[in-house]
Amino acid sequence: DVTYRLYDYGRPRELHLGQALEVADRGPYPDGLGQQVAEDETRLIADTAHFSLGHSAYDHGASNFFADRRRWVMPLEGRANDAGPGECLLLEPGDHLDSSAARTLIGVEGSAG
Repeated sequence: DVTYRLYDYGRPRELHLGQALEVADRGPYPDGLGQQVAEDETRLIADTAHFSLGHSAYDHGASNFFADRRRWVMPLEGRANDAGPGECLLLEPGDHLDSSAARTLIGVEGSAG
């Protein structure tokens, strides 16, 4: 129930770097957590009870990736609908996604299954 602010985009609010470091697990990630995704690969990256995340490359089936669900689309390269890198789209179930000119991350709440 505590939030430690590590970065605040130039806003003049207090940062909590010391407190965050005190509670952080600074050890290496388990080997099984690291993944490499090729730039031209479309696949599911994470599938948990809380969220699922897919990587989509230049619309290799991406327009159907979670299309029946509310989803967040984050362009990494190129443009998806009207969004570019550093922006995020919120699409409702059935909303059209044109990501033919983009490499994106697409996230949804809950499991992909």
